[in-house]
Amino acid sequence: MLTLDMVETAREIASKLDIPECFGCDNDGDLEDGFLESQLDSFYAGNYSINNGISKVAIIFYDLPFVLKIPFNGHWEYDYEYDAEHDEWYDTEEPRFNYFYCARAYDSSDYCWNELDKVELAQDRGYGELLADMADVYTDANGRHFYIQEKVLPLHEASSVVSKPSNDSLKKAQSMDSIYNSCNVEWRASVIEHYGEQFWISFVNWNESGDLGYLEDMHGGNYGYRYDGTPVLFDVAGYRDD
Repeated sequence: MLTLDMVETAREIASKLDIPECFGCDNDGDLEDGFLESQLDSFYAGNYSINNGISKVAIIFYDLPFVLKIPFNGHWEYDYEYDAEHDEWYDTEEPRFNYFYCARAYDSSDYCWNELDKVELAQDRGYGELLADMADVYTDANGRHFYIQEKVLPLHEASSVVSKPSNDSLKKAQSMDSIYNSCNVEWRASVIEHYGEQFWISFVNWNESGDLGYLEDMHGGNYGYRYDGTPVLFDVAGYRDD
């Protein structure tokens, strides 16, 4: 769970970052090289890594128990033409910025806001332990919100903290109807082991009945385990701006 000290530390870091009004990745899903690193290196002495998807960037601090998430508000798009003589593609004009507009939040460009709303809704409905805790910590001069989330391990990095679920939990996970199978079977067995079979069934039924979209993007980079070995979802916003 997040603490007040974590929120204050994240707010201090976020307040020192200068994020442009138009902030997003390019056609290939890449962020401008060194853009955030140069800023962080000027005031933060610890080690970190930076990952991004199409809708957000995450700064993972190795010596802190949280991740700082910064939403993109759109993406840069380039037009290309093929030069047959030199056998290469080249940019034809300046890139244009396409704003997001399908995030299900008050700010429809902010998928992190969308995600925070879903985390808080799940907490209110009694499913909060299945989702990584998250908070809005800072708003900059452009009105962009910065968020923190408890640091967890994605599926492919979690072998050091995961205990193999019992045979009973595995059998239950393997025998479930297809509606409940939208994830790795051992992870689902771990959910059953820690939270109970009925918890998972109830969560999936609630998600489906309201078309809430918690499980619409269930690849191994969006769910995994906490450092105590409990299973967790940590990216539930989805993406709709195609």
